[in-house]
Amino acid sequence: MDRRLGQASGKRVPVDRAEEVERLYRERYQGFTVKHFHEHLVADHGFGWGYTWLKLHLQWAGVVPKAPRKGAPLRQAQEEEARAAAAAGHDAAPGRLTARLARGPARP
Repeated sequence: MDRRLGQASGKRVPVDRAEEVERLYRERYQGFTVKHFHEHLVADHGFGWGYTWLKLHLQWAGVVPKAPRKGAPLRQAQEEEARAAAAAGHDAAPGRLTARLARGPARP
C-alpha cells in the first residue's frame, strides 16, 4: 500500500500470480533451491519479478525455510554457551559430569 496515494503500488505482484508461484513450487519444483526455481520461472514461465521478492515470499508463505543464522556473532555465542556449560561441569553429552569434577574439587 502506497501511503501517499492511498492505493496499492503499481509494481506490486498480483495476488493470482503470487499464488501461482507458490503452487508451481509445491507441485512441480519441490526440492529446488530458490535460486534454481527462480531461473526456471524466468525461462519457462515468463516471471518478471526478482529473486529477492521470490525468496521472501516463499519464506513468508512457509513453503521454504529460512536459512540458519551463521557468522562470527553466532559462533561466539555458541562458544560462550559451551564455556558456560564446561564451567558448570557439563560434558557435551547431557547428563554427564566432566572428568575434572569426577576427580573432585580443584586444588588451590
